[in-house]
Amino acid sequence: MLIKWKSLVEPTTKNRLRDMFGQRGINPSRIIFQSDSAHDAMLQEYSEVDIALDTFPFTGGTTTCEALWMGVPVVTCRGDRPASRQSSAMLAAVGLEHLAADDVEGYAAIVTKLCSDPVALNALRMGMRERLNESPLFNPQSFAQDFVASIDTLLKIAEA
Repeated sequence: MLIKWKSLVEPTTKNRLRDMFGQRGINPSRIIFQSDSAHDAMLQEYSEVDIALDTFPFTGGTTTCEALWMGVPVVTCRGDRPASRQSSAMLAAVGLEHLAADDVEGYAAIVTKLCSDPVALNALRMGMRERLNESPLFNPQSFAQDFVASIDTLLKIAEA
């Protein structure tokens, strides 16, 4: 498991995380820690990642988009506020709503399923950019039309 976080330059932080994994029966030698890096280097590091495990309750925004663009599926857990639903909205927009769970158990089940089928995981990864390019996330005209329609609907509701 690769954990990337700017605070991982601190030995105390790394040791605390190693201890937490060890207490849960995970051999700490299986954990790779990386601190922050330049943006272009960070994008290249996605080649070392099979599946991105989204954080919660505050999910990724740019990070989720970049992981998907780099061919890495993201597994997320939907929360009850906008900051905890960003990734699930992006996944839905690209037809990957099955990678969004409603609870921790579902999150673990999705990850387990992806890990247990490397052929399907590879196929998902290889088609990711095409999937993104064909999605509403990469169609500004469609996005603008939907946005205007949403504003029109809100204005009609407000006027009523």
